[in-house]
Amino acid sequence: MICFIRYTRKIIKGDTIALHVCNRVKVFEKDLINLLNRICTIVAISFDGWTSTNNLLMFAINSKWAGLNIKIY
Repeated sequence: MICFIRYTRKIIKGDTIALHVCNRVKVFEKDLINLLNRICTIVAISFDGWTSTNNLLMFAINSKWAGLNIKIY
């Protein structure tokens, strides 16, 4: 299909995408840790697990936190 439509740009591979995502996660993780260290006073974490209809196991983590002024993040 790519040849048929005469697509000439470089095709980004899955490894390249994964590397970019991992690098972005590292940056966001550092920013989140800094934010939590500065303003966090209360943390609420919830967990959920289930199996999808195609038998894939799913696990989710949801968190909220409140700062000194009780602003919810």
